[in-house]
Amino acid sequence: MTTLLAVDLGAESGRVVWGRFGDDRLRLSEVARFPTGMSRIRGHLRWDLNRILGDLGTALRRAGGEGP
Repeated sequence: MTTLLAVDLGAESGRVVWGRFGDDRLRLSEVARFPTGMSRIRGHLRWDLNRILGDLGTALRRAGGEGP
């Protein structure tokens, strides 16, 4: 069985998903989902990269704890 970890960052949300492929089947299991929506920073709408990277780091640590 092949196991991969995928990260999907969209305009409104991000997620981390385990993908397992074997026996001609693909199984997906979501590890975490978090918002990536824009925030007002110094008067401008921007993605808060520090928050997104923090949430992504938390999700990756959780994935590491679950293991493949």
